[in-house]
Amino acid sequence: MKKKQNDLDPLRKKAEKKLREQEGRLKDLSALDTKRLVHELGTYQIELEMQNEELRMAQAELETSRNRYADLYDFAPIGYFIFDNNSVIREANLTVANLLGIEKRLLTGKTFSLFVLSEDRKIFTEHIADVMSKQVLQTCEIRVGKKDRSVFHALIESIAVEDETGELTLCRSAVSDVTDRKKAQEALRKAYDDLEIRVQERTKELRELNGTLEQRVAERTAELLEINKTLRDSRRATLNIMEDLRLEVAERKRAEESLKKSQAELQMLNRDLETYSYTVSHELKAPLRSIEGFSTALMEDYAKKLDKNGKSFCNRIVAASTRMSQQIDSLLTMSRLTQGELKEKAVDLSDMAEVIAYELKKSQPMREVEFIIAEKVKVLGDFDMLRIVMENLLANAWKFTSKTEKARIELGVMQSKPPLNPLLDQGGELVDSENSPPKLGGVAKGRGGEIIYFVRDNGAGFDMTYADKLFAPFKRLHSDSEFPGLGIGLAIVDKIVSKHGGKIWAESEIGKGTTVYFTL
Repeated sequence: MKKKQNDLDPLRKKAEKKLREQEGRLKDLSALDTKRLVHELGTYQIELEMQNEELRMAQAELETSRNRYADLYDFAPIGYFIFDNNSVIREANLTVANLLGIEKRLLTGKTFSLFVLSEDRKIFTEHIADVMSKQVLQTCEIRVGKKDRSVFHALIESIAVEDETGELTLCRSAVSDVTDRKKAQEALRKAYDDLEIRVQERTKELRELNGTLEQRVAERTAELLEINKTLRDSRRATLNIMEDLRLEVAERKRAEESLKKSQAELQMLNRDLETYSYTVSHELKAPLRSIEGFSTALMEDYAKKLDKNGKSFCNRIVAASTRMSQQIDSLLTMSRLTQGELKEKAVDLSDMAEVIAYELKKSQPMREVEFIIAEKVKVLGDFDMLRIVMENLLANAWKFTSKTEKARIELGVMQSKPPLNPLLDQGGELVDSENSPPKLGGVAKGRGGEIIYFVRDNGAGFDMTYADKLFAPFKRLHSDSEFPGLGIGLAIVDKIVSKHGGKIWAESEIGKGTTVYFTL
């Protein structure tokens, strides 16, 4: 009100001056005219006061709106600032100040280019030039340094605006921190590269498996051709067998072509491989059953006509057919294991080994074999798959100690000191099973090293020169007459250990025994 009164003082003085100038005229007015004039003056005064009040309220509302706009401008989620064509900052909001880590009042008059990394200043300079010349919205991405010397990626969007004289000499810009988006893009690119590597590795593995199967078919084809030469008296049966084999090879080639086409479809890869394995197993067994059936019929119906060599050949055909059928079953088992999904849970290898040892002793009660099984050897893994691992390793140890007096088979656990490199130093320095590592939740955990499990025997052993063939399918280091077998068990074990993210290797000496190590 005081301000209002001060504003009215000049107007009152002016009115009083006018009244004094017209005092002569007022004296000539009648009482009625004087009364009417006083009434009009009072009305004008009231109107002026009402207009003054409205003006004051309008000014207050304008001030409130201005403050609200200033708050919205300062606390906007995006930084806003205005600078001239020399990148000198004329105005900035609090968001810009927070992004740069400097007080808002210190920004005005500073050159924004000083905050831009030297490598990106050319980009920013060209951006300003484009804004001023093209006079449409322009965008660029640059790296900006903060006061604390940290750096963030900024997205700048700018447009030219008029200055006080109406000339387009100023640039209004919005700045956003896009560092997180840049990191996300980099992570996505890395994930894509990793996926590409996995696809290539999977394709290589499939090609290797194709090569193995192709080699086996070629070997069996050569063997059947040799058998065909020795069975002249059963030409008709042999021709039927060869026809079946020809059809099987043709079918296999068609299946291989179909499999090669499906390699590009990563999501369907495992399902196609499993279907293919079943097809190979079923279709290869059909001619094998024919071979075995015709050979058996030949021995039964023409026994008197066959000499000793002929009967021997027939027996060899039946034995070879049976062996190939077993090999196909083993390949199918290995395929299932590589396709199956891991069902992880705590598995007690000690209890599992005790049960398997009991079954082995029961199968050959006349043998005296000492089993040394470490207690409470527990791991995380798939129970059924680890059962196959233990059965194969312990059965191998049982087989290769069959000619050893005072045979001994041991299951143990030890700890390596990192790094573990079984190809160079066979695991580095090891801690024996008597000083086993601590256990957490019933499962063995290392102290910075890697837990290694092993099965050791004092049996026949093998020449370490051929150790690289130990885990290859159908690669045997002993003759079938000495130690019978298919040569697939350790290959299956290798696949299971790899599926559990582990490694497997062996140490051996002829006549002194073998130790197979594995990690999970």
